[in-house]
Amino acid sequence: MTKNDPKKSSENNLGKIAGLALFVFFISFCCCGLLGFIAFDLISLHTPMLNALSWGNLEGFTSLVTMSLVIAGLVFAFADRRQKEKEEAHEKQKLSSAHFTTIHDRLTDAKQEDARRWVYENIPLKADDEPLDKWVVKVQKAIDRKPKDWPEKRSPGQIYLKSILNNFDFIGFIFSEYWEAEEKEIEWITPPIAKIWQRIGPYVEHLRDLRNEPDYYKAASTVGEYAIQWREEHNYQEPEFPKNSL
Repeated sequence: MTKNDPKKSSENNLGKIAGLALFVFFISFCCCGLLGFIAFDLISLHTPMLNALSWGNLEGFTSLVTMSLVIAGLVFAFADRRQKEKEEAHEKQKLSSAHFTTIHDRLTDAKQEDARRWVYENIPLKADDEPLDKWVVKVQKAIDRKPKDWPEKRSPGQIYLKSILNNFDFIGFIFSEYWEAEEKEIEWITPPIAKIWQRIGPYVEHLRDLRNEPDYYKAASTVGEYAIQWREEHNYQEPEFPKNSL
């Protein structure tokens, strides 16, 4: 979570003070005017020349007071609304930053990076003209393969693939339901997701049909397909992943 910004808090307080000061100014203006008119009327009682200007003009002044109060109320309401909009925008920005931080931490987790590296090195891209069933056989063999003296019941491929799908499913749910990501944030998160989903997406779809389970890692599919589409629309070319790279 992002910390409170002292500068923004100061701006928010100044906005509230300015709106309140403006409202108080209008009220003070009206009160001073009314008191002045009363004082003028009292003096006019003893001054024949001013007597004609006394309470007969009160109607015009009350109209002025009423108009001033209306204007003051509108100005104060507008200032208050603007202040609330700024506060809402600030809270929205903080929440978006928190979502980005969560996704960043999950994608850069060392175990997730190991899992994605395994996929890069063991699951081939499906060619457009390659039959799905033949490609799935190759992928399944790679997933089920166990190194010699491997102690776990599940193979490395099964463990890694499950970990990636669970992670992508969480990211996909946050991305779809809660996070209004900015363009620069989407640009950052899409490469690792797109590169992986190009390799495992068809396999996940195969399992979904095989299980007859339409919601099988649905959120993971949503964010995976979105990442691929977004990068294609922005003309990003996905390079091959060198085995000895970082």
